[in-house]
Amino acid sequence: MAWLAALALSRGRRPARIAVAGVATGLSFLGLMAALGLGALVAGSP
Repeated sequence: MAWLAALALSRGRRPARIAVAGVATGLSFLGLMAALGLGALVAGSP
């Protein structure tokens, strides 16, 4: 979260919004995988 704030301060709103969208997408994907029980698969992969 501090990284996102620093990004917004140094580069502006547009890059910060793109970064927030990327973080939200990643977290949504991980949440979906956990809901489907695929978290153990990811944890076991190299």
